[in-house]
Amino acid sequence: MSSLYSHLSGLQKMGLLDCITYIAGASGSTWTMSKLYEDPEWSQKELSDSISNAKKHVTRKKIGALSMQRLKYYRKELKQAAKDGQETSFTDLWGLMIESMFYNGV
Repeated sequence: MSSLYSHLSGLQKMGLLDCITYIAGASGSTWTMSKLYEDPEWSQKELSDSISNAKKHVTRKKIGALSMQRLKYYRKELKQAAKDGQETSFTDLWGLMIESMFYNGV
């Protein structure tokens, strides 16, 4: 996550970000990409705001992701996925937890 932000920020400071056509990513980079792509004009804006926002989300307390309310939510989501025919696994639970930690204000 921080690595991609750093690379993009470096390209922006050198005036090369506008030359980039495609970005590929894996793991944490995809979290960064999904956040950036929420704004179609992201490459035209100063990335320091996005970086500060990411730091805020990454460094806040995560214990709320393990609250009884969130655990019930995870169970409901996994049951619905199974009902819809999706085979669920620990990876699905982990994805819900990560989403909660970084994007749901828990």
